[in-house]
Amino acid sequence: MSLSCAHTGIAFNLTLAASLTFLAAPQAGAQVFGAEASVTQSDRFPNGGYTNGPNGIFSGGEGAFGAAALLNGTELDHNGSGPWNRGLTRASAALSGAAANPIAPILRAETTLSGLFSNVPFGGQFPDAAAGFSQAGAIETYQYTGSAPMTLTLTYTLHGNFFNDGDASGLSGIYLSVGVLGNVTFFSTHIGTLTSEGGAVILGHNGSDAEAFLLIAATTNGFTTQTVSLPFDVVPGQIFSVVAQLGANAVGGTSFADAYSTASGTFDRPDLISSISLPTPSAAGLLALGGLTALRRRR
Repeated sequence: MSLSCAHTGIAFNLTLAASLTFLAAPQAGAQVFGAEASVTQSDRFPNGGYTNGPNGIFSGGEGAFGAAALLNGTELDHNGSGPWNRGLTRASAALSGAAANPIAPILRAETTLSGLFSNVPFGGQFPDAAAGFSQAGAIETYQYTGSAPMTLTLTYTLHGNFFNDGDASGLSGIYLSVGVLGNVTFFSTHIGTLTSEGGAVILGHNGSDAEAFLLIAATTNGFTTQTVSLPFDVVPGQIFSVVAQLGANAVGGTSFADAYSTASGTFDRPDLISSISLPTPSAAGLLALGGLTALRRRR
């Protein structure tokens, strides 16, 4: 099952060889970074369609250092009727931007349904439930500052609380896609898009890719924690990116998918890594207001 597609509104030798690898890298796209968040609410119809809800909200994108999106459930439906208070959908993403001892992007996403939905028909049908979809994604780019080739490890932890109130669509759930990539030349939080269309390469170690897909599925009610460790090889001066995408989707009744406490990643040797993603002045102001500090907290 691929929740991420259901709605949107995721090499070496020493010294001289390492130096040549660094100098020859395509620097035009080497510092791609950004954060994005998107949320949407809709009504579900007996034929399986989803519409008649408020418009989705999107923020951030390439170059953004932090992004947040929120729908509080009081928006009008497709026909301008309401409000219907379908529930809460929210998402946020933030980059560390730390020149020393950086962390990986911190992502949050939550959908909590109230049990209410529109009573206005669309296409001759009345809705029978509501649905909410929230998504946060980010790319942060780093440089390895060590003096010798080595294997680094990125560890991501996903905390999620989920309740399925009778949804059999397969769309409800919490997912996290994360990977460590080289040669990222444009902004997308879909790893497959970056590799197939942009020539990005998934780094790894001993034949295993530094990529993972964590899923808290619709059959897993309650609080769950999942952790994955991704080793990858680097040489001195090497630039690499962490690409991560988090989604929390809930369909029907009072279902909820809460991953707001949070998806976060750490490196085993942050002292040998520097973030080369630089915030714009406005984004730096956002973090000064407590964006990243708030993301570090757990409820």
